[in-house]
Amino acid sequence: MTPTSATTQQRTRQAADRNTIRPFHVNVPLAIIFAVVLAVLAGVAISAQDKYTVKVPGGLAFSEFRGYEGWQAISISRNERVVAILCSAHFA
Repeated sequence: MTPTSATTQQRTRQAADRNTIRPFHVNVPLAIIFAVVLAVLAGVAISAQDKYTVKVPGGLAFSEFRGYEGWQAISISRNERVVAILCSAHFA
């Protein structure tokens, strides 16, 4: 074989290697660890959203209304700016 034909064959193989589609390999244990960590972080984020930690930008917090969930709305009054609700505790 002449040096020129060997060089040509080598270049042909290199070009074929570049054009070959290589399979994408996934590291399964790493993917499982990533999925578990993501699930734990999502669980922590969801559990941190207690309804009593919610706060209105003006300063009111839902924790100020704790205990009124069972109260019954008797009357609702509203105008352009304000909604007022008259509530009554229902004791059975």
